[in-house]
Amino acid sequence: MALVMVVLMLALMLTFMLAVFSMSGAELKGATRYASGQQVRQFGDLAVDVAISQLRKGTTPNAQNTGREVWTSQPGLIRQHDASGSLLTAYKLYSSGQMMVSGGTGAEASLLNDTPPTNWQELKARYVDLNRPIHRIGTTGATTLQFPIIDPRAMTGQSDTVSGFSYSAKLANGKTVTGVTTTGGDSQRLPMPVEWLYLLRDGTLGTLDLQNKFIAAVAPTVDNPIVGRIAFWADDESSKVNVNTASEPTPWAVPTFYHEDDASYARYQPVNGELQRYPGHPATTALSPILFPGQTLTPADKDVIYRLTPKIGSGGSVSGTISYQDSSIAQIKLASFRKERLYASLDEFLLQEDRTENNFGLGVQARDVLQRKGFFLTSQSRAPELNLHGLPKIALWPVSYRGTDYGTSFDQLIAFCSTLRQSGGTGLRKYIFQRGNSDSTTQDIQRAENQALLTYLNNLLQNPMPGFAAVPSQNFQAKYGDDLQQILVEIFDYVRSTNLHDGNIVQDPKVTTPGVDASQNFLLGYATGSSRPFQFKTFTDPRFFSADPDSPDASATGLVEALGFPGHGQVTPSQWTTGGKTFQGIGRFPTVTEVGLHFICAADNTDDPANPYTEVYPTLGKPGGRSAPTIDGATPQARWYSNFPPVPTPNPFRSEKADTKTWPKTGGFPYGPDITHPGYQSVNWNFQLNKNTPLKPGFRRVQSRLLLEFFVPAAGYTLLEPELTVKVSGLTKFHVNGQQLFPNDSEVFYTGRRATNTGSQMTGGYGIGLKGVLRGREAVARAPMPADNNWGNAEWKVKPAASGGDDTSVLNYNLLSSFVDIDVARDGSTPMNLTQADLTIEIYSGHIGRIPVSGDSPAVLVQTLTPSFPANTVPRADAGAAVKQRHDGGG
Repeated sequence: MALVMVVLMLALMLTFMLAVFSMSGAELKGATRYASGQQVRQFGDLAVDVAISQLRKGTTPNAQNTGREVWTSQPGLIRQHDASGSLLTAYKLYSSGQMMVSGGTGAEASLLNDTPPTNWQELKARYVDLNRPIHRIGTTGATTLQFPIIDPRAMTGQSDTVSGFSYSAKLANGKTVTGVTTTGGDSQRLPMPVEWLYLLRDGTLGTLDLQNKFIAAVAPTVDNPIVGRIAFWADDESSKVNVNTASEPTPWAVPTFYHEDDASYARYQPVNGELQRYPGHPATTALSPILFPGQTLTPADKDVIYRLTPKIGSGGSVSGTISYQDSSIAQIKLASFRKERLYASLDEFLLQEDRTENNFGLGVQARDVLQRKGFFLTSQSRAPELNLHGLPKIALWPVSYRGTDYGTSFDQLIAFCSTLRQSGGTGLRKYIFQRGNSDSTTQDIQRAENQALLTYLNNLLQNPMPGFAAVPSQNFQAKYGDDLQQILVEIFDYVRSTNLHDGNIVQDPKVTTPGVDASQNFLLGYATGSSRPFQFKTFTDPRFFSADPDSPDASATGLVEALGFPGHGQVTPSQWTTGGKTFQGIGRFPTVTEVGLHFICAADNTDDPANPYTEVYPTLGKPGGRSAPTIDGATPQARWYSNFPPVPTPNPFRSEKADTKTWPKTGGFPYGPDITHPGYQSVNWNFQLNKNTPLKPGFRRVQSRLLLEFFVPAAGYTLLEPELTVKVSGLTKFHVNGQQLFPNDSEVFYTGRRATNTGSQMTGGYGIGLKGVLRGREAVARAPMPADNNWGNAEWKVKPAASGGDDTSVLNYNLLSSFVDIDVARDGSTPMNLTQADLTIEIYSGHIGRIPVSGDSPAVLVQTLTPSFPANTVPRADAGAAVKQRHDGGG
């Protein structure tokens, strides 16, 4: 019995011991697996930490370096430069035996030549392919091929292709990477070989040399062995398409030129909230090259993308297919779209708002699409808002320095976002241009804050661009010379000419009806019944208001905003003096691109076989000179004549007494006693001839006019109503066949009428045609012709004026020559000989002679042109035809 008890006890003890050992073994295995898992996790975290450490080193100034440092990034690399643009240090964002490359001679070559050997695939202890594919078995049992980083089939697939993506085995240094396969579908490979980093127990990292020997500051030992290895590569997410901001654009821009596309821009404008049509908005970045490669998208296709992208909705102009005048145009549902969440990661892009899976409009699984195209997408693309020198950018929006009343809350928000506190917290520094006077060449640009910003840009551009310049001498100053400062002042004027007439700050309007008939392009602000305001909050002169309470656009007081006053939409170019030189912008201001000399034949007494009359007096030739058929005349007598002077004496049509002494061969009358002769009818008289004095045979009477072709090079929204003065000097140098053309050496030409604008261009960047310049102009007196009835009209004189001379009327057109008689021979074969004439054309902003009111700027000289007309022989001017000599470019 005792033996049995002993055996039982031994059995129990053995069972217990076996159970303990079994449990201990299981716990040991579990603990080992957990420890291994933790160790693998630590290794993964270590790889991330090394990449983060490289990023921090590359973006943190080195205390041992003097001066400012800037950095540039790209996938797999971050460079640190000094202020001169020289490379200080390059930090690799992939595992390598040399994680940091110091600047100096050969540094860039070292980075370029950091490529694996051709047999890297055999060196498995040194290199690993981070893009090696794996096979996954899906729920249906089908096997799919997945690439950890980038799917090479994105280059050759059909619906899986990504537009613009391509790769090859050849590197920038001319070498090739073994293992790259560019065709074959699932056989394609795009390896990303990097070196293994081996880890010792004490945390030391090292690599293997060609003999697979561990290289590090500490050698491995029995007590400090190699415990693992890591490999990594870091991408630059800011270079990818962000699914939170990109969508699918339908191009739109403010109309600039008179062109079919611009007409479409005007008709198919985006509505409020149609962000994917706003120029420059992040939503105009296209997802279609990734999701719909090579396809012409329909509005329905675009709606698929809009449903995928948060904060973006369909509707409005429906991708530019519905006119803003169409009654079916719908608003964007801003309230609902603004509530949509952003994607926290690219994986969330798989699901819709209701958590159902996306198919991207392709009828396929979203996960398959993202597997192929995910490398090109991101949900996080933060990048610093700094320029290449690591310093703040300047906002492309102007604000007024006159106070908050001269801006909107939007202006204030932009100004707030563009303002930084100075070092030490002693004040604010505004990185935004300010303006206040559109008529001055200096007031805005000479403001201290604007001068500081221009000097800031000027200094930066005289430094080499970090990452681009090979030597410090490679900078924009060396490239452009004085044109660099010219570019800067044009940038300033471009920003200054933005938002010229903000309707949100228009002061309480008053009825300023232009009087008479506005449709005839009268000069607003000068016509009877019109008053021009001199105090306004918009940057340029405002528009006038008319009473029209029945208009759908009428205000609460029944007023409708209409056309603009002189100077509306006009910005006088800025003049910036720096380094002892003055540079001028273009503002939004007309210049002269062509000067032409236009000749007309006012009277002609050359031989004309079609003239039915007989020559009786050799000193007179055929009565009437050259002629042309009337509109409805078929007989030889039904003609217009150019050489019948007014008031022939004696005139039998008026029963005047014959003068046989003067006209012995024609019965005492110039053209004979027949009272029906056309020479006696006032309708046939040429009042450009002196009374009773026809031209001699072989002579023509000509007159010329100087024509100016205006052009506005700068674009900017709102109608342009120019207010300028053009002074032309040197006119007396024009001689034709030895006779002086113009009676005065200088003449002044005023603009200010709407006729200066073609009426079809609202944004600038266009030419102002000759017809627009001349429409409604009144000719000056040139004997024997008197001035036109309205020439010098007091109603249209410059106001308020320093003097009341007739020459200050903006209706005047004084660029007309005298009438000159030239001998072209009886057959008209002798050409006209022109002498050389060097002109000076001065273009003033504002009206010369106008007294500035309420702080306005006086007329200021903006541009001086010196066109030269060379001596030339031109064909004679024929009756019914014209001759032009022109000078392109304005000089």
